[in-house]
Amino acid sequence: MRHRPARVNARLLQDLRARGLPPSAGNKALGLRRLVGLKARVPATWVIPWEAYERYGSGDESLEAELLAALQATLDPGRHYAVRSSTNAEDTREASFAGQFRTHLDVQGLEALAAAIRDVWESARSP
Repeated sequence: MRHRPARVNARLLQDLRARGLPPSAGNKALGLRRLVGLKARVPATWVIPWEAYERYGSGDESLEAELLAALQATLDPGRHYAVRSSTNAEDTREASFAGQFRTHLDVQGLEALAAAIRDVWESARSP
C-alpha cells in the first residue's frame, strides 16, 4: 500500500524524491537527493527539516501530534525504517560528524518512529 503525505503535514515530513528539498534538510539528505538525480538506487526516504527540530527544542507542544499525523499519513506502520540525523554540520568538505548522533535501525510502528526521532534529536543536544 502506498501512503501519501497529508497536505497539512507536507512541510513536516518531506519526500526526498520531491523537488525543492530545502537546504535545512541537511547534507546527508541533500547528498542522497543528488544520488536520486543521478538515477542511483536510493531507498524511499523522508526528511524532517531543521525547523521541526527547532520547534522540538523550544518545547512546542503541538509538534508531537503533528509529527504523528505526518507519520500516519505518509508511512506504512507495518514496514521497518531507519531513523538517522542529517544536519548542515554533518558530512561537509571540512568536517564529518559521523557517529556523533544516534541512529535507529529496524524501527516499526508510528509510536516507535516518533520515539526514535525524539531520541535522535536528544542525541544532538547531548555532550
